[in-house]
Amino acid sequence: MGTTLHELIEQNAKRIVEQFVRETRAHVLPPRTLTHEEVVDHLHLYLQETVAAMRAGIAEEVPVSKAAKEHGGQRWYVGYDLKSVILEYALFRKVILDVIAQCGHRLTLEECAPLDSFVHLAIADAATEFMNSSLAQVNEALRLTEQAKTARDDVLAFVSHDLKSPLSVVHVSAARLSHLLESAELTQKRPDLLKTVSYIQRANLTMNKLIRELLEAGSLSSGTAQLVLSEVQSADLVREALEMAGPLAEVVNVRLRALPAADVLLFCDRSRVLRVLANLLSNALKFSPPGSEVTVRVTSSVAVCTFEVTDAGPGIPPEAFGSLFDKYWRAPGSTGEGSGLGLAIAKGFVELHGGTIWCTSERDQGSHFYFTLPRPKPATSRQL
Repeated sequence: MGTTLHELIEQNAKRIVEQFVRETRAHVLPPRTLTHEEVVDHLHLYLQETVAAMRAGIAEEVPVSKAAKEHGGQRWYVGYDLKSVILEYALFRKVILDVIAQCGHRLTLEECAPLDSFVHLAIADAATEFMNSSLAQVNEALRLTEQAKTARDDVLAFVSHDLKSPLSVVHVSAARLSHLLESAELTQKRPDLLKTVSYIQRANLTMNKLIRELLEAGSLSSGTAQLVLSEVQSADLVREALEMAGPLAEVVNVRLRALPAADVLLFCDRSRVLRVLANLLSNALKFSPPGSEVTVRVTSSVAVCTFEVTDAGPGIPPEAFGSLFDKYWRAPGSTGEGSGLGLAIAKGFVELHGGTIWCTSERDQGSHFYFTLPRPKPATSRQL
């Protein structure tokens, strides 16, 4: 009686392992983090299990490969995907058959069947452990995400309740102090005091703006933001937004202008759309050179109304477009106050309405920011 396949595998285990390691390096597979000795030990263990399973037969009971299970779990943690794990087992089977053929043994289908069965079962064990490991890591990531969400909500609750009250006190106190200085006719004698009060008031306004943006960003992220819809004319929105941006335009010496447009009836959240326009106008004014112009245009179709804010600033580099509407993103080289939440909040409010927001820009040619709002469908008449 000749030597059996499992005996040949056992006798040539060292050659099989060495050839597999060489061929693995030649294939496009993710890199291993195990040492060479650990890889060799693992492969020898798997070959021992293969020989034992083939010797005992696997027709009645399905053996569980300890080496295969460990292999699947390890591969998940070192960055493999499931396809790469399966490819490794297919390559290992090929190497086993190649080495046996090199020994001059002519393999039959009957001999290969037990080996193939055990390899397939090993793949199943490895895949199961791979998926279990990945699921465990995903569940852990979800748990940490939920913890982070809870912590974020706690911070937002602190910001909204514990900071707004003292800031209100600062606001009222600064206004009263300013009034007292004017009443005592100290504005000429002590201009430094009035200047200090103006700093306090400006800082207070900035803090309140940051708090509002944090709360808005939090409500958008958590999905708790709600719209209060009403009928609004587009011309009213543009006029009010320009009035709100007027003081900043005067400070930076930039002209604000609404281009001629048809007045469109919208069904939207007035305050939220004004926030979108305010954010876009504020950014346009910040980046426009003195003496230039920022314009607002409204166009419409049957389905949507489109708002366009155009500035004469330096433009936006192409590499920045992917991050433009991300939270906390700041334009390269930008200075001054700001949380980096303005465009993210604008995007959130527009999308909450079912609209879209985007930008086109070229270097030294200014920027064009657009957003759309769905137009209400006309009421259909009913035949009596």
